[in-house]
Amino acid sequence: MHTMPIPVIPLSMFEPERDAPGDTFNSTFVEVPDRITVEIAPPPVEHFVNSSEVAPRYVENWDAFIGQEAVKDELSVYIDAHFTNCERLPHILLAATTPGTGKTTLARCIADEIEQRIVMLVPPFKPEALYEAAMSMKEFEILFVDELHRLGEHGPAAAENLLHMLEEHVLYLNGQVIGLEDFTFIGATTDADKLPEAVLDRFPVQPFFEPYSHADMVRIVHNFCRYYHVTLLPGTMVTLAKASRGTPRIARGLVEGAKALQTARGRAVTGEEVLAWKRYDPDGMTRQHKNYVLVLYQLCAQPGKNGIEYRAGEETIGTLLREGKRGVARIERFLIEKGFIIKSGRGRVLTQRGIMAARRYEQEGFR
Repeated sequence: MHTMPIPVIPLSMFEPERDAPGDTFNSTFVEVPDRITVEIAPPPVEHFVNSSEVAPRYVENWDAFIGQEAVKDELSVYIDAHFTNCERLPHILLAATTPGTGKTTLARCIADEIEQRIVMLVPPFKPEALYEAAMSMKEFEILFVDELHRLGEHGPAAAENLLHMLEEHVLYLNGQVIGLEDFTFIGATTDADKLPEAVLDRFPVQPFFEPYSHADMVRIVHNFCRYYHVTLLPGTMVTLAKASRGTPRIARGLVEGAKALQTARGRAVTGEEVLAWKRYDPDGMTRQHKNYVLVLYQLCAQPGKNGIEYRAGEETIGTLLREGKRGVARIERFLIEKGFIIKSGRGRVLTQRGIMAARRYEQEGFR
C-alpha cells in the first residue's frame, strides 16, 4: 500500500481578501522607504510541509536515481561545496525539452542529500502562493517550482518579484519590502526560451537533461516494477522501455497498466499485449500522434512551391484535434523528434517521412 500524494496548498488562497495589506500573509509589515530590507517575523502558522515526506518515492535516494550522470556529476560538486563551506546551494534551473524526465524527483534527491526541507509548487498556482512559500523558507532550505516558465502568465510583476527573490532575497509587496531567508530556489522548465534573459542569468547552475538511453529506460522500468510490486517478464520490460519514448513518466504509466492487465487476466502478459491494450506502437506512437499525422494529411493539403503541401497552423490543428495549445505541443514534440513534422513560419508541415507514415496508417485502417 502506498501513500497518495498530498497537494501542498497555502490556506490563505482560500481566504477572502482583506483590507489591510499585511493580513493576507499574516506577517508584520513596517512602512519604510523604497528598496530598504526590513526583517519581519515568519508566518506563525506554516501552511507548507516537507514535500519529500508526503509525495510518492519512486526513487529512494540520490544513488538510486538512474541516468543523467552528467547532471548528477555537476550537482555533486555544489553539494560537496555546500557541506565544506557551510553555504547554501546556488540557485538551480533544471531544464529538459520533454516533461516527465525526472526533474522533480532529482530536486527531492538534492534536498535529501543536503538534509534540508523542500517545498514544491506545481502549476497552476497564483503568484501569492509563491510569495507565501518563499516567506516560509528557512536558511539552506529548498523551494522548488515546476514549469517555471508559466510564471510569466501572471504578468511582469511576478517575474520582477522572482528577480528580487533570487538576487536580493526580498519581496516587494503592496509598497512593503519583505526580507527573506537565504534559501535555494530550484526551478524546472521544459521551455527555457519563455523565461526572460534576466531570470535565466540569476541561475548559476543550469544542467540540461539529456535523452535517456535504452539501457537506462530498462532499468527505470525495472525500478517501477519494484515500486508497484509487480513481476514482469524480462522481454516485457524491454518492450515497455522501448515504447516509453525515453521518458520515465511514460514508463511508469505502462508499468501500472501492465500490472492492471496481469491482474485482470490472472497471468503474466507480454509487452505486445500491454501495448495493444494501451494502443501504443512499439516505437511509442500513440493514437493521438497518429491522429495528428492523419489530420494534416487528410484535411490540410494545400498548394506549395513543389506541389501539394500538408500544413496547418497551430490553432487549426488544435481545433481539428480538439486540443488546446498545451495539448498540441505535447503531441507534436515526439512527431518533431521522429521527423514526421517540422515547424515553419507557415505552420506545421508534414515531412516526406510523415507522409509515408500517414499512408501506412490509412492502409492499416487506423481510425
